[in-house]
Amino acid sequence: MQMKKMLPDLTDDQVKKIKSLRMEMMKKITPMKAELQELKAHLHTLSIAEKVDMEAINKTIDRMGAIRTKMMMIRAKFQQDVRAVLNEEQRIIFDSKAENMMGHGMKGHHGPKQGKPCRGM
Repeated sequence: MQMKKMLPDLTDDQVKKIKSLRMEMMKKITPMKAELQELKAHLHTLSIAEKVDMEAINKTIDRMGAIRTKMMMIRAKFQQDVRAVLNEEQRIIFDSKAENMMGHGMKGHHGPKQGKPCRGM
């Protein structure tokens, strides 16, 4: 577990609680990721149609945004739940590294990668 390497002196109980919290989060997030992939494919289909339906495109984009927002909320709650399991020293280290540890699954959702043009441009 990456957290055990990055945080000093995690007890077995802390590791167990964090694993449980992570599993709860993943159970919620995994279907949302799948739905996002489906909506992304649907958006592509709508965008290349002979007769483009902007209302359908906008509704799909809104739905994608709502899912991403919900995922961010779930991740934020997980982060706070993990913090609650940690002692003060561990929390300080966790807070300084949380973006790297927690945001790992969000890579690629912050816009185009450096040096690569945005799609559609």
